[in-house]
Amino acid sequence: MEKTYQVRRLNAVKHGILSKEAVLPHESKEEFEDLLVQYEADFAPANATENTLVEELASIVWRNKRLLKAENAKINNGLANALNLSQRLLNSSVPLSLHIEDERIEAREFLKLSAEELEEKRKEMESEEQKRQLAAEILSQGGRNCTKRASECLGDFLFNLWYSDEYAQHDRYGLPVFLSGKAKTAVEQTLAVINHVSEIKEQALGNAINQVNFDSFARYEAHLDRKYERTLGMLIKLKSLSGNVPQAS
Repeated sequence: MEKTYQVRRLNAVKHGILSKEAVLPHESKEEFEDLLVQYEADFAPANATENTLVEELASIVWRNKRLLKAENAKINNGLANALNLSQRLLNSSVPLSLHIEDERIEAREFLKLSAEELEEKRKEMESEEQKRQLAAEILSQGGRNCTKRASECLGDFLFNLWYSDEYAQHDRYGLPVFLSGKAKTAVEQTLAVINHVSEIKEQALGNAINQVNFDSFARYEAHLDRKYERTLGMLIKLKSLSGNVPQAS
């Protein structure tokens, strides 16, 4: 079997008249030759004309694969565009429920996480909310060094958020405002995104697909299908006339 494959592969290289046109410089000539070998095995071409028709069938299939890659590339470009408009994507995913206002929340940072990582992130934010509430309670009770004790309760997420805000007052007057405002909003909105990742993914894909003009792809695909049918018909007719119709294996 291995020897037969090698012979057919050498034949594919030898008779590959169309491969120079079918395979683009950045594509794999070896993959095309492997595809051609499979078609030669199916149709067993007996002469130059049959060889050409078999290679034509392989080249049509090759172009169909390229078309699929081009379609995927278009959708990927659309996804990139959708993710670059993070807030619009987030707020259109679940209408009238998310209302994400924090520009620091990037959709792509959550969409790339696995289910396990998302669960870890959820637990982290739930812990941050508990710490926020504890800090607010310490402040409400007052007492000596209450601001220091409250700030020490905060998790890394909220603590870094507090000190990254250049307009915040990092004292006993600014911390309560932060805890009831930006801190509360940041935790709530982050949890909202985590809880709706599946909807956000669907919206991102929908936005991406909506940007692709599939009519041109469909027309080219229909052209390739018709060409394949005609070529296959010609090959079967030619082999029937010569009595060399391949038997089903």
